Amino acid sequence: MKRIIAHIKSLQEKGFFYLIISNYSIQIIVFISHILIAKIMNPKYVGIIKTIETYMSIGIVLGSGGMIWAILKVVPQQKSRQKEIFTYAFHYILNFSIATFLVFELLGFLGIVSVDKELTYWFKLYMLMLIPAVILQFLIRYYQALHQFKKISLLVLYFKLFSFVIVIGLTYMYQLKAYIYSMIITTLITVIYLIYDLKIPVFRKTVTISKKLKAELKRLSRQAFIAQVIDQIKMNGNYLLANFIIMERLMFGQYSFALIIVQGLNILTSSAQQFATPKLSENALEINRFKRSLKIFEKKYIYISSIILLLGQTILPFLIQWIFGHKYDQAIPLLRILLIGWWISTFYAFRGIVFLSLGKMKYIAYISSMVIFIVLPLGYLLMKHYGVYGTAYIFLIQNIITGLIIYYISEQKIKEIIESEQHKNT
Repeated sequence: MKRIIAHIKSLQEKGFFYLIISNYSIQIIVFISHILIAKIMNPKYVGIIKTIETYMSIGIVLGSGGMIWAILKVVPQQKSRQKEIFTYAFHYILNFSIATFLVFELLGFLGIVSVDKELTYWFKLYMLMLIPAVILQFLIRYYQALHQFKKISLLVLYFKLFSFVIVIGLTYMYQLKAYIYSMIITTLITVIYLIYDLKIPVFRKTVTISKKLKAELKRLSRQAFIAQVIDQIKMNGNYLLANFIIMERLMFGQYSFALIIVQGLNILTSSAQQFATPKLSENALEINRFKRSLKIFEKKYIYISSIILLLGQTILPFLIQWIFGHKYDQAIPLLRILLIGWWISTFYAFRGIVFLSLGKMKYIAYISSMVIFIVLPLGYLLMKHYGVYGTAYIFLIQNIITGLIIYYISEQKIKEIIESEQHKNT
């Protein structure tokens, strides 16, 4: 018991709990801001914002070149070279983000990002935030690599609250253009402050770092980059596909609103995963005990998610009409389908932890790749035949397919480990 208490105190001193509380607070702030934006604007603009933010999330992955995750591993191991690693990684990310920005702007100029010309216009403007957004993610990860969890968690939370007030206030008065400009400006302010706080010269021309260390950073970056790109395609592929196929932009906005609400429920899933991960990882060496713990967590969360599904199907439609009037009436049938899709995803919510705990992370990339090849062509056909409802159906179907694949492979890996242990004992 004393060891457990000491471990908890150690985590508290490192700022671990500040990190968790800050992350959840930020997710809630972002969700509330999306709801308020939906209240302020008409459904078409909600669809535009959701689409350009989806492109932005992909742009951040491409613009980081995987380096954001590489420094989390390398910086703690190279305490005497941290500033040099920072400067080298900063230049690496700056080059990647500039290249990504230019490609995205070219796509916007050529009109390739959407069938909606108005969305393309706002896309080109919003992408001005890409480079500072990538640098911001890099700076946050660098603070974490230095184990300054408490400091960066509080700083990000304060800046997010500041951004929330500015963005919502200006958007209420001046609509979409104000939303985009305020997002760009508040991101820039945050980046400038964090660079100033670190007091590391980021634009030094010469960076002294060994070839071996460069090679290690690039190797880790490539691994993270490939995995993240695959994950982004899996998560956002069908939504961006719908952006090209769905010509009824008001209905696309209705679907975007329904999707925002359902994605807000992922706060519950990520909370459950973070709660379960240490416990499951602790039992990873005893596979039978690990399997029992996994089943217990799954049963409890499925029970909770079933209650949420029931409440969502019965209460949410009335709540939406109470808050928004009849603005999003057409989103309610779509929301009902998406809620079922989310509920299905909770059946395998802990299966990713299986691969993490057992050191089999490569299988997550394999599973995502399989899902992409199956779901994207099917999504195209459904959207062509059923319009925006096809987009909702493929969301549900994707979660079913993902669940079946991830459950089968994870059970096979657990079975292999059990059989291997039994063989060793005999």
